[in-house]
Amino acid sequence: VSTEVKSKIDELKSKLDKERQNFAKALTKSSKECESLLKEEAAKFEQLHHKFMKEKADHLQGLKDTVSKFEEGKERLYMRYEQQRKKEKTMISEQERFCTEKIAQLEESLNKKETASDEEFPPDE
Repeated sequence: VSTEVKSKIDELKSKLDKERQNFAKALTKSSKECESLLKEEAAKFEQLHHKFMKEKADHLQGLKDTVSKFEEGKERLYMRYEQQRKKEKTMISEQERFCTEKIAQLEESLNKKETASDEEFPPDE
């Protein structure tokens, strides 16, 4: 009976060892497949990341270009505004001078007429 039990134990050990080896092979195969898939997914991710970063850089450059053009336009408009303001100040100054001279001429003319009128009609005494 003991040889029979030994034989059964050896048979079970052998069967268990084969199952362990098969399981180890299956696990190794599965591990290699997972590793391969992981490498593929990592490569895809790397490509997508690279594409995203390039698009991001392009987009940021586009925004910078737009802002730069806006700033240049703003600067041109400000310079035009300043030139226009200087022209207007000059025109106002000239107009004020002209009006002041005209008023002075008219006052002088009025004074001459009043003086001439006073000479024509001396005050009643």
